[in-house]
Amino acid sequence: MVRLVARPDRVRRVLRSEWHWHRQQFVFVIETSARPAFEPYWFAGQLEVADEPGAVVGSEVLTPTR
Repeated sequence: MVRLVARPDRVRRVLRSEWHWHRQQFVFVIETSARPAFEPYWFAGQLEVADEPGAVVGSEVLTPTR
């Protein structure tokens, strides 16, 4: 479970991760209210882990805010 750094009011589930060939890092598709045909993704730096302190998303260690 993660939160968007820009919108930390809501906890969201990570649906899957994919390799972003241009940026050479993983991106994370998370559940949103977007239309089903559109799947927005975020980089690890744009996410905060909502469950466990020090949990790893991608190759970066993220610290949750509560």
